[in-house]
Amino acid sequence: MNELFSPAQQRPTTQTADGLPRWRWTVPEIERLTAAGYFHEDDRFELLGGEIVPMSPKGRRHEIVRLKLGYRFTRLASEDVFVAAEPQFNLGPDIFLVPDLLVHPNAIVTPDVRGSDALLVPFITHDPALAAVQGYFNSPEFSGDLAGLGPSAVHAIFDDRLTNLAATVESGVDVTSQYALLLDPGQLTLSLRVERLIDNDNHTVYWAPAVSLLNAFAEPPEWKGRACAVWTEGPLTASASLNYVNPYRNSLFTPSESIGSWTTGDLYLSYKTGEALPLPMQRLTIALSITNIADAHPPQVRIPASFILPGESVIPFDPVNLSGSRVAQ
Repeated sequence: MNELFSPAQQRPTTQTADGLPRWRWTVPEIERLTAAGYFHEDDRFELLGGEIVPMSPKGRRHEIVRLKLGYRFTRLASEDVFVAAEPQFNLGPDIFLVPDLLVHPNAIVTPDVRGSDALLVPFITHDPALAAVQGYFNSPEFSGDLAGLGPSAVHAIFDDRLTNLAATVESGVDVTSQYALLLDPGQLTLSLRVERLIDNDNHTVYWAPAVSLLNAFAEPPEWKGRACAVWTEGPLTASASLNYVNPYRNSLFTPSESIGSWTTGDLYLSYKTGEALPLPMQRLTIALSITNIADAHPPQVRIPASFILPGESVIPFDPVNLSGSRVAQ
């Protein structure tokens, strides 16, 4: 339940003239009345289609969420973005709202922000088609026409559905080559795969500047390669592989620290049974796989103390890009 604060004395409202023509107020007229002292600071209202519409009282939970969102948005915002709390937001000559938060370019002072300047514009539809608005009004999920003005008075629709505001853009090149060579006995297949990541840009929210995660801790490395030689002869298969991850940076610290490169080798041997054996043993693959055969230790990564919970032990390497010690199976 949303606990309400003790509200200030509100002006009385009326719906007596519902359905009758009304005076259409404009934003400049309301601003002149405010400057003349007609409205006091506790008057909470918005101007919708020229009509003065009282706002609902604030609640404790509403305020907690608004303050936390404002704090979070302000911390995420870059220098060219400003987050304003409960400002007057003029959407048209006869419309102004008082949103909980208004995100806009820092180059524009908040009172001069107009509809197209707000950075949440992608979620606002201005002057929607009357048929579309009527469809919302007719929906069983419609919460009600609180202003009592009908579909024709709707000048903007805000899409408040959950959406992903973040984005990650990666670009790179993958090159794979393979060459088969007939031997006596068997066949040798040589392959090489190289991955080159060129960009790895992350936007925590779409208006925030991109942060490069290229060659960062727990992110795909800039260079990664694998060379492999596979020999096959009938039911036998044997392979040897060499893996490489380039040096990258420990972005958990500022300035970042260096993380060394890592090279490992793998071996694989298998035998496929035929149909000459008893039924349970037919068409089976018996394999031995050894990962990191030289037991090369991954480069150590220092973890900030603030990341470690009390009593928690931390393995000092990057678990995303580097595996552990030798494994045979």
